[in-house]
Amino acid sequence: MLRFSSSFMVGPRRVVYKNNLWVAWTRFFKAHSLVENSCLPRELVTLASRLRNVEQRRRKLTGAPRAAVLVPFCLYQGELSLLFTWRSLLVGSHKGQVSFPGGKLDALDRGDPVQASLRETQEEIGILPETVTTLGLFDDYRSINGYIVTPVIGFLGALEKQKLRVNEREVQEVFMLSLAHLLHESNMRVERTSRGDMPIYNGGPVKIWGLTAFILRDILRMFPK
Repeated sequence: MLRFSSSFMVGPRRVVYKNNLWVAWTRFFKAHSLVENSCLPRELVTLASRLRNVEQRRRKLTGAPRAAVLVPFCLYQGELSLLFTWRSLLVGSHKGQVSFPGGKLDALDRGDPVQASLRETQEEIGILPETVTTLGLFDDYRSINGYIVTPVIGFLGALEKQKLRVNEREVQEVFMLSLAHLLHESNMRVERTSRGDMPIYNGGPVKIWGLTAFILRDILRMFPK
């Protein structure tokens, strides 16, 4: 919500908001140098390498309005984790559901899902774009309300929950679940629905389901069990 779009070639990309303009640059890297410099956890170095290798096969959908979400890996209490937002009851859609930070692309984004995901993340939980290392794009998904959603994989570094600046109109709570927890089979079940088999993840204040769960399931499949 990794593979790499033509806009940023290979390697992590950082996007900086400065003087009301998005300034982007690409850094080329080798996986071993990231490990040596402790820029990324080893699991994310491996993930980035795998996704670069399958860039040409990334699912790219067309024919609908576009949106983007940031799939935000972080270090929380010493563990590699994923950050989730529990949406408020004041938002226009998906009230009270768990999601990744994100939203629809607007004119400022110029069609770039990376910029959209980082802009929305800053608006929702106060994470500055320049502090996020983006690793690439995952497959496009079609949401139930008609948007094509592009997941952007990112790494936020070490986080302290109390230091996040949460927009309470949009988000009622932020929570993290460790990668180890999410990969454990006992924390995911499948429910039969009218839309087919739905993955459900437990461990947060409310269950993770819907499009967020489908994106999560597919990204977790990139990790060894």
